[in-house]
Amino acid sequence: MRHFIIASHSHLAEGMTSALELIVGKIENLNFYNAYIEEETGDYEHFKEKIIRKIDSISKEDEIIIMTDMFGGSVNNELLDLCKKDNCHLVTGINLLLVIGLCLGSPDEPISSQIPRLVEEAKKGIIYCNELISDEKFESEEF
Repeated sequence: MRHFIIASHSHLAEGMTSALELIVGKIENLNFYNAYIEEETGDYEHFKEKIIRKIDSISKEDEIIIMTDMFGGSVNNELLDLCKKDNCHLVTGINLLLVIGLCLGSPDEPISSQIPRLVEEAKKGIIYCNELISDEKFESEEF
């Protein structure tokens, strides 16, 4: 079984989860962790400790895909050591296209072979639309 964790600065993880579930419906085994919102919520338990507790509750036979907002950011940096666990995969720089792909990926294909392909597909979804509409082939089309 696969388990999915989205962790981000502030409320991005919660928002990403909300958008994902609006589009594809409820995802089993998906948890989100908003980091650095202690003052707002009064919950001073560090997000990493919550994630570790969640991971410890998951069978070592199951896969865990952790998704974070940006490489080099404190959320991702704090979770990097979790990559040392055989069943954990950490993917950063997420966008909604990547999150959907990961959560809906084939359970029959190893996640380690799906992740690189899904990352490349998600990169293709990042488009500067001004350049797109200024392209000659789009000039006559209405959007």
